[in-house]
Amino acid sequence: MRKRIKNDKIMFFLFLYTAFTLICSLSCMLLQQEVLYELWYLVTLTIWIFFAVMSLMLMIQLLKLKNIRNNLTNRKE
Repeated sequence: MRKRIKNDKIMFFLFLYTAFTLICSLSCMLLQQEVLYELWYLVTLTIWIFFAVMSLMLMIQLLKLKNIRNNLTNRKE
């Protein structure tokens, strides 16, 4: 049940982001409004920075787990 809720949140976010991208791109092409393009760019930049930070945090956690695992296997020998 918990995994389904998490997947629904991701799908909802992707739907909103896709709709936001379409609205901004159509307004840039049809209405020549650069403000919405700049807003879209900042939102996209923020999302990518968030993903980069999360991937770095995940890599650090995996390295810590690997070090703990190596320490435990070396103690057994």
